Amino acid sequence: FATPILAVIILNSVVYNSWRHVYFVYPYLLLIAVYGFTQLTIALKKRFIVKIISYSALSSILSISAFMIVNHPFQNVYFNCLAGKNIRQNFELDYWGLSYKQGLEYILANDKSDQIYIANKMGVDFRILPAEDRKRLRLTDVYSNDPKSVQYFLTNFIKHPYDYNIGTSVFQVKVGNEKIMEVLKLR
Repeated sequence: FATPILAVIILNSVVYNSWRHVYFVYPYLLLIAVYGFTQLTIALKKRFIVKIISYSALSSILSISAFMIVNHPFQNVYFNCLAGKNIRQNFELDYWGLSYKQGLEYILANDKSDQIYIANKMGVDFRILPAEDRKRLRLTDVYSNDPKSVQYFLTNFIKHPYDYNIGTSVFQVKVGNEKIMEVLKLR
């Protein structure tokens, strides 16, 4: 458990996009936490304190479960009251761009053009859509192609956590009160 974490700290290893390269230590962390919890309840021997700790743990589990159910399919974009303000500026929210599917579905449903030109900075994979819908979409680079051809800009705010002022917001995906994806109509 400790060796991978200490190796990252001592060797000053590059950890890309948070701790996803060391997530494999989480099961061990959970085992240590459960063991510590059981040892704490045995050591306290006071039923009142054990009940408070147990109800607090249960309350936390239920709260997180409710969050995950309410925010499905974006339950991976989790933050709590301790995250503070300016969440988008301090945390990467929809790193994998899963919310792009809803944005693309919105565009396809509301734009009847034969060819729809879409741009974004991080890349979007059209394979998440049916083959028939993919035929209508064209991914273009907002920097190298004729900007007049781009109709929509999709963003999940990765590497640019602030709102864009390049078009009209026509669709958003939110988790809680925080935008994790936005579709901007450019023309």
